[in-house]
Amino acid sequence: MPASSLPTSPPDQVVRFRLRTLLAITTGIAVLAAIAGPFYRRQTPAAQTHLLAMWSTGLLFTAVVIWHHVRWTYRTFRTGGTLRYILRSAWHASRFGATGQTLIAIFCVAMLALMVTAKSRADVRMIDRQGGGAEVPSAIFEGLWFGIMFGGAFYGVFPRAIGLLERGIADHRRLIPWKQFRYAEWMMSSAGVLRLHRLDGGLFVADVFLHVPRRHRDEIEAFIREKIDADVIVIESNQPPGQ
Repeated sequence: MPASSLPTSPPDQVVRFRLRTLLAITTGIAVLAAIAGPFYRRQTPAAQTHLLAMWSTGLLFTAVVIWHHVRWTYRTFRTGGTLRYILRSAWHASRFGATGQTLIAIFCVAMLALMVTAKSRADVRMIDRQGGGAEVPSAIFEGLWFGIMFGGAFYGVFPRAIGLLERGIADHRRLIPWKQFRYAEWMMSSAGVLRLHRLDGGLFVADVFLHVPRRHRDEIEAFIREKIDADVIVIESNQPPGQ
């Protein structure tokens, strides 16, 4: 989307999610609550205290980790001059397609939820066998660990914001100068995905994949042509159909 439709310097705390992402999050939370509620009510007071401490800490640190990543992203947006466009990363879609990306997200969330469920059941059994009180410190530590994993998985799996600025591309904590790109090409296998090839690309240096809305494709292509030497930029003439 053009940066003109957003604040020139987005505040650090702003988090923007698409409607589909919000729907997936709220649906996931509702399903987890429906499963966790009856399980929680069946436990002893000591076990309930332990579970409440672990789950609450996990949710808190999930939010903290996501906020931390988003905050760094918007900080990087301020380091490369005027912000021209904010796009979404298309790294996963370029390799696995839209369906594959969705399946990967579901798999990661399901595996993490399974880990939390297994740990919760194991802790409850231990408390019941010992007949003691809740292990609140250990529950908080476990919740912190789960929160870090959930937050990292969320930011790694769901498309993140990428800024196109006057002096380069802002991708999370790094600003990649325009001079580091060799050329760009539309990916025929993924509709609306633009790949920017790095000069220093290699095993540990990834190219940048952008999901470009159809209505902004021409102006973004012109902007990138302006920033990358026209003699080395290669953009396929047979562009894929719009999203």
